[in-house]
Amino acid sequence: MRTPAFELSQDPAFLILNLHVPYSRTSEFDLYINGDDFKFSTEPYFLR
Repeated sequence: MRTPAFELSQDPAFLILNLHVPYSRTSEFDLYINGDDFKFSTEPYFLR
């Protein structure tokens, strides 16, 4: 698994995550958010 290129920023109301995952299909990814826990995966990328 590879770590995708990403940027993390925030404003007073939101946490903003920008992911760069070239050559992946949006229909083939898993996203999990629960409180402080975040997981993103799609072949060959994984970010936790």
